[in-house]
Amino acid sequence: MKVMKNLPLVLSLLGLFHCLAFSTEVGTTGMGFLKIRTSARPLGMGNAFVAVADDISAMAWNVAGLATLEQQELLFTHFNYIDGIGYSNLLYCIPGKRGTIGFGFAIQSFTIDEIDAQYNYRGEMAIRNAVFSLAYSLKLGDSFAYGCGIDLFSSTIGNYSLTSYGLNFGSLYFAPYDIIVGLSVQNIGPEFAYESKTFVGEKQSLPFTYIIGVTKKLTFYGDTLLVTSDIVKDYVMRLNVGMEYKLLNLLTLRVGRRIGYDTGSFAFGMGINYKLEALDYFQFDYAFFPMSELGSTHCYSLISKF
Repeated sequence: MKVMKNLPLVLSLLGLFHCLAFSTEVGTTGMGFLKIRTSARPLGMGNAFVAVADDISAMAWNVAGLATLEQQELLFTHFNYIDGIGYSNLLYCIPGKRGTIGFGFAIQSFTIDEIDAQYNYRGEMAIRNAVFSLAYSLKLGDSFAYGCGIDLFSSTIGNYSLTSYGLNFGSLYFAPYDIIVGLSVQNIGPEFAYESKTFVGEKQSLPFTYIIGVTKKLTFYGDTLLVTSDIVKDYVMRLNVGMEYKLLNLLTLRVGRRIGYDTGSFAFGMGINYKLEALDYFQFDYAFFPMSELGSTHCYSLISKF
């Protein structure tokens, strides 16, 4: 029983050691789809969410956050990405005395023009990506939470396809003065390659990423302000910063900025909280993320607690 209780801690530490040992190998990667999984609340805060992670969105950012949830939560997100690319996900978690279990499914589907070696148009080629996620998280005392998860994914580009998996690890430390420190290690897995009946592509790696975040909670006359920041390391170092202001537990306003990225900078978002008779809590979130010449991204999420 003691071993099982500390399993998330052991796996999180192993994930961290793997991250430090192989951080110099971060480079040639594929499956960029895994890096855009989000929901409207984190996106509206500039994706600075690793130390916040206090709702079901933690499945995609820091699995340790699932341990802080006290009710079942269900989240649906639709993401209008650039150039007509769509993305949707569904997340669900079940808290219990021995930890929280989370389930997730995400899908992305779009088409591109297929051009041959002589630059002749050959029609449209379908691209489909799907991920099934499973996570487990446990809170140890009042100061620590740990979690681990696995993503089983498949991808199809025309006649080429692949299946593989990635592991995720996370931890949270609840410090004094309403400060939370988070660590997330994402997309640890084997190399993969697209294949067809007659072709095997070049080996690629998952978009291995580790993130350290800090958040501070402030209270003003009953209203709440979260100030948060994440340092993100994949093949370069980046910075995400964000704020969330909750007014009268009804309306939430968000703003964030991503620093060190090729596209996009500021993000904006809002949320409306409502209590229904059949549900303890219902929230609608929206985020707007301009991406300069590429256009703008709109993200919509619905979350319920029961």
